[in-house]
Amino acid sequence: MGGTMKNRIIVTIGWISVILPQITVIQSIINDQEAYNHCLTDNNAFIAIIWPIAQGKETAIKKILNRYGKILYHKPFYFDKLSAYKILHYAHQHIPNGQPHCGSLKEHVKWYFPKGTYKNQASIYLLWFERSSDAISCKRTIRMLFPQLQYRSIHINDYHAETIQLAKFFFMAHDS
Repeated sequence: MGGTMKNRIIVTIGWISVILPQITVIQSIINDQEAYNHCLTDNNAFIAIIWPIAQGKETAIKKILNRYGKILYHKPFYFDKLSAYKILHYAHQHIPNGQPHCGSLKEHVKWYFPKGTYKNQASIYLLWFERSSDAISCKRTIRMLFPQLQYRSIHINDYHAETIQLAKFFFMAHDS
């Protein structure tokens, strides 16, 4: 007979009882459809975008992502101008076109995708974090790898609704 007690599992076999830490089982994800479905059901799922402007530190980035959370799925992605506008609109909804203190979305796209950047690969990660504060710490640590880029090296969403929105964009086939 077993029971649970504050993130612990009590396993009893005969007269022996053992208290074990509760383990969160995270499934292996092998394709876009599974990644999308996972995002729909797991409130601890986050999407990270390593922007194409942030190049050359993929090994360090993966170590940091796994230190703060767990990489569930990785997808290489190449942006074109239209997809750059769409994703920055999703990821930075606080920057509507023409808001004077933030600049326009067009200016933002130029800042994230300077000349020659579209040829660089972006990395899209589906991540699992125990707490949203872990996601914040993770992106701050990765941004320290690219001090000259400020916050343009990585985006990790803040809310589960955005996870679903980004997952739909990156993991569901859509017409061009």
